[in-house]
Amino acid sequence: MFNMHFSSAVHRNAFVLFIITSMGHMLVFLLLFKVGRSPLSDRDKHSLRLRAFFVGLHFVSFFLSLYVYWRHNTYCEPYVYSIFGILEYLVILSNIAYHTVQ
Repeated sequence: MFNMHFSSAVHRNAFVLFIITSMGHMLVFLLLFKVGRSPLSDRDKHSLRLRAFFVGLHFVSFFLSLYVYWRHNTYCEPYVYSIFGILEYLVILSNIAYHTVQ
């Protein structure tokens, strides 16, 4: 039979794994891209700036979502969980945008 607690644990663990690996990948890529290539073409510089922006957006939105989730669980304020949902989408969209940059 379907176990709801098992399903939520799987979702939580998969999401944590996704976040850790995506943030690690983004940071390692930016570091290697910046250090490993010289000189950078104008297109590469533009790509690096865009990726750095999306990495920053990804990190900020993720850590803000952690804070908002904590606020929701601690104080149960109105609309806080909605803000968390928006930030969660922003985390995913910034990841997609990062991987879209060529």
